Amino acid sequence: MGKFDRYPGQAQHEFPSHITGIYYLVLPSNITGKKTIGIDTVFYIINKTDVVIKDSSKIEIKPLDSNQVLSLVQNNYYVLSTKDTEDPDYWNCMVYVADKKGINIYPVIDEQKNTNLKKFFKRKFLRLNNNNDSVFVYEMYDVKFVQYVNKELKGNHTIRLKKLTSNNIN
Repeated sequence: MGKFDRYPGQAQHEFPSHITGIYYLVLPSNITGKKTIGIDTVFYIINKTDVVIKDSSKIEIKPLDSNQVLSLVQNNYYVLSTKDTEDPDYWNCMVYVADKKGINIYPVIDEQKNTNLKKFFKRKFLRLNNNNDSVFVYEMYDVKFVQYVNKELKGNHTIRLKKLTSNNIN
């Protein structure tokens, strides 16, 4: 994930109503061979103030708090930013784009060989990771973030959540 010096936009205290709901993760058909709900299905329950991730073996509750912030960037995009686990002074960001059938989540990924983050954001060297690859932190600019989402992020590295029409997931 790309690391940023701050989360973008203005913090929101709750998810908007058009994003709240119960969803299931849609894996690409080239991974599963088919798109069905089964025993290993991962559900996302997006409530006003938290995200619950449920599968057959565990339930994980991720509340909006000082470690996970929902923000609205220039009235365009909702971004869920989480403190980086290795470097908690920095943030990882995922853009949430809702439509009538579900949500597309676009994680902001900093791939060493194919990153376009440096086209939009200033960066500084942080350290070497365990593979001796350079780890950078990027300076967050809201205007540049929206440009990056529009030009580079949409359509790439999508996590698709499909909205359930029934609220029964047991």
